[in-house]
Amino acid sequence: MKTMISKHLNLFYYLFAFGWTWSLAFLLIFTHAVDNVTTPTPVFVLTGILSGIAPSVSALLLTRIAKGKAGTAALLGQVHVRTPGFLVAASLLIVPGVLLLTTLAGHFTLRPYSFRLTIPLMAVGLIWPFFSCLGEEFGWRGLILPQLLRRHGTLKAGLILGVIWTFWHLPMYYIGYQNYGSWMLPAFLIIGLMNLTLQSVVMAWLYARSGGSLKLTIFYHYTITAAAILKDAFLTAESSPRFTVLEGLISVAFSLIVVFFLYTGRKSGASVPETRRGMEQVEETL
Repeated sequence: MKTMISKHLNLFYYLFAFGWTWSLAFLLIFTHAVDNVTTPTPVFVLTGILSGIAPSVSALLLTRIAKGKAGTAALLGQVHVRTPGFLVAASLLIVPGVLLLTTLAGHFTLRPYSFRLTIPLMAVGLIWPFFSCLGEEFGWRGLILPQLLRRHGTLKAGLILGVIWTFWHLPMYYIGYQNYGSWMLPAFLIIGLMNLTLQSVVMAWLYARSGGSLKLTIFYHYTITAAAILKDAFLTAESSPRFTVLEGLISVAFSLIVVFFLYTGRKSGASVPETRRGMEQVEETL
């Protein structure tokens, strides 16, 4: 079994990550436990956490089987890569900046926002993203991204992983957009596929530009989830799938500007520099 996993580590990772998450998510869907996502039950929350940690747990478990303690240490060690301060700032500020511009544009062109403060939702927006970013990043960016960078370069690697990452989220998008009617598909394509792929492209740039700093992608992932929840904790507006999708399109436009700036500015780093000692133990069979 160890030999088989070592030879096909990627395949086993996808089977574990997708199978684990999709099984739990579809269980919620088929039992109608997600018919009202505005008032989630404790079972829904617990299942969401358990399904969301599948990528990281799968990566760490399979790496330990295939590569032993040294491989696991190398995977975890990417968090400790020394990182320039401007990249840390970028990882923390890009998503909030895009959200601010999108909200302002939506406020003046689509629907007016008004301030509100929802304490429970604010607490969720600060805590839940920890499960999201730590539960995913050791898999997608820790295990999978390095080999994609070596084979395809930064931009293409980010695009490929973005599509894979989006479809891993597919059941969650269904849960979120199940009541959107004819706007369900546009919501998935714009807010899901296009937006998440662009986020993946930015994260690939941060990872490659820093020489393999996983903490940057963890920070960035945290802001993605936190920003989406905290916006609803502080602002309210007319609820409409059409407005949500159109605002998603505005967000995609601003994200495209960010990607253009990053990839046409200073050298983005076509591949991960050979500075992370021991990473070849993880990557050599990918």
